[in-house]
Amino acid sequence: MNQILSLKQYCNHKSHFHNIRIFYFPPNSSLIPGYDIFYYYFIIIDNQLYINDIEFDQVFSYFTTGRYTKETKEMIFNYNNLEKKEVDNGIFIKNLYTNAGHSFSNIIQQIHKSFMTFTNNIENISKFKIIITEDLYKYNAFIISCIMLFVSNENLVILKSSQILSCKNLIMYPDNSVKDDSSVEYLLDRLKITNLNKIQHENIFLIKSVNTQNTTPGAFNIEYNDFFIENGFVQIIPDTMNIIELYNIINNSKNIIMSWGCCSYLNSIFANECCNILILGHEKYKHEYDAVSDPAQYPNFYKWFPKKTYKSLFIDGLTSDPAQYFHKSVWFPEKTNKSLFIGDLTSELTVEIVDLLKHKLTKLV
Repeated sequence: MNQILSLKQYCNHKSHFHNIRIFYFPPNSSLIPGYDIFYYYFIIIDNQLYINDIEFDQVFSYFTTGRYTKETKEMIFNYNNLEKKEVDNGIFIKNLYTNAGHSFSNIIQQIHKSFMTFTNNIENISKFKIIITEDLYKYNAFIISCIMLFVSNENLVILKSSQILSCKNLIMYPDNSVKDDSSVEYLLDRLKITNLNKIQHENIFLIKSVNTQNTTPGAFNIEYNDFFIENGFVQIIPDTMNIIELYNIINNSKNIIMSWGCCSYLNSIFANECCNILILGHEKYKHEYDAVSDPAQYPNFYKWFPKKTYKSLFIDGLTSDPAQYFHKSVWFPEKTNKSLFIGDLTSELTVEIVDLLKHKLTKLV
């Protein structure tokens, strides 16, 4: 049957499925221009083909209006020719993103919900395999180490884009890339037992830099790295580390510099409440940190943020209103000794910015 139906219309809010098959298109098969959607999941229930559109309605519209190519259509409807893979009981950690911060939040929430919500309803959680895509498995050392913190190699199933998975009982939650306090605490409780309580580097910086990113928009030039190194800070590149290693470095550091965006969104949760933190806002993300400062103007954006409290907070900007407050921002740690923010920074390290950074470092350390 050459028809694709909406999974959202069929089973919105459903998380437990029986006797289904799944296949997906990898990130390099992004089909819908203008949207940051990189994975497309197809589900077969009772021999009917569904597209996962639970998170994004436009996915269903795209596949039902026939705007995709003949080659894509053949790829979809010839799914019976894919290599067969079978699992009796599975938890599918479904991820739509190639963005590290969103992927991290989504993965941790799905693991938390699957493990906690179904613990009392499933006779033995160990009977369930954890299923992830091959693309997610190869994404980077940090992301896969987040999953392996909760899963043994024996219980991990890797689904390739050339395969179709059959599963008798499947748990699959919708993607949610917004950080959730309970899921973060669930992760941190697991990490606390790995804490060596040993300072490896007192001063560290983690920023989106042109030498660590595949894309340059919103990244700082190497001159920023050189500046912080000259001032006694050690560069940390999270993508190259596993989560236990990264947690121990950040949690036991005294002074931390991060860039606004995925870097602070993801890594700020590892900071200890006695640290001092400086977050650098690139001008590319001005619409984000300006939105956080004005909840009345951006109610939908602001409602994402849980309440946070800080012992001390200093906000500064080069050109924007300096009276910006981030007490509810998910880009800052929940508690710190001192928190500073500088906005409107350019990729180039100008003389003006050097002077500003030097001044702020005297307040930080």
